[in-house]
Amino acid sequence: DEAKGTLALYHGDVYLAYQLYSSARSHRTAHELAINYLAPEAVLKDDLQMLSDLFSELDASLIEDFAVGGQVRISPSTIATWSRY
Repeated sequence: DEAKGTLALYHGDVYLAYQLYSSARSHRTAHELAINYLAPEAVLKDDLQMLSDLFSELDASLIEDFAVGGQVRISPSTIATWSRY
């Protein structure tokens, strides 16, 4: 699945690449895709559930420097609360 993820990324399908890297347990690469591409898109679309789902699927123990690299395990209700300010 990791090779398929690379191919999906080459073809511009970032979400498919994220899914394939996740299933291949290459969570560091999936996390990088989520942080750099998918999370910003989810925020712009106001898709708080997708934002939450992206990071809850990943195993932090498989991601080096997870806390430093952008740990974003926030519930949709918390994000919605922030948007009121």
